[in-house]
Amino acid sequence: MGENAQSVPNDTGPQGLNGANSASNHEDMKANEITTNSVTWDGPDDPENPKNWSMKTKWITMGIVSMYTFISSVSSTMVASALESIGAEFNIKEEFILQLTVFIFILDYAIGPLFIGPLSKTYGRVIVLQLANLIYLAFNIGCGVSQSTGQLIAFRFLSGLGGSVPTVL
Repeated sequence: MGENAQSVPNDTGPQGLNGANSASNHEDMKANEITTNSVTWDGPDDPENPKNWSMKTKWITMGIVSMYTFISSVSSTMVASALESIGAEFNIKEEFILQLTVFIFILDYAIGPLFIGPLSKTYGRVIVLQLANLIYLAFNIGCGVSQSTGQLIAFRFLSGLGGSVPTVL
């Protein structure tokens, strides 16, 4: 709008321009918003609602996600104690390259949230967490079977992307 323009309401009273009740239009918009943007339950006693889960289910769920977060954080620096062995196996002479094998995973803790946050808002947390867990697992296996320094660093980077997810969600 320009400086001198005035805001004109869309309706001219309780009936609006087209004769419809503006309150019901607002309710329709609100109902549409709820169905497209909200998580709803089939009443206060819906067993799918986490508030209605048994204490055992809540603790198991929390334990699984907590262990995944713990394992991801530990695996980020676990290779630091084996850098000498890694350097010998892959014939790495430069200290920077050795340190990169540790740092590249930790770098993903800064990069991963830039991609994971929007994905979890679009597709939901459960599917993003499960896929990230598979990515983390697959590329950690790749680290174990890598045949070159490049493969090791690439697999560490990709497993770090999967490993950063529990800290984001």
